[in-house]
Amino acid sequence: EALVAQGVVGTREAPDAAAVCVYEPGDRLPPHIDGAEFERPVCTVNLLSVATMLLGKAHGRIQVSPTGYWKGFNVRLPRRSVTVFRDSVAGNLVEHALLPVHRRHISITFR
Repeated sequence: EALVAQGVVGTREAPDAAAVCVYEPGDRLPPHIDGAEFERPVCTVNLLSVATMLLGKAHGRIQVSPTGYWKGFNVRLPRRSVTVFRDSVAGNLVEHALLPVHRRHISITFR
């Protein structure tokens, strides 16, 4: 309801499910694409600390070096920010990941 009230999503886009992830220092979320079975938009609220999301560059994919280093576009996620994957292009074609966090971080993803 708060996402609708703040204008983040429309009344017809209101989520009906949530996933809560707690990250401790050093934890990360590997590169992935949220399944097409999840309706868009997908909204994530970032809490407790700053985190960095990595978005894929080449054809929407995150490049992984032979040493395991991930390459892509870094997006800073401030504490108490909301990330929205609004359409099928961003949601279905662009890989994203969360780089290792430095402090405890919580994300709540609404679908």
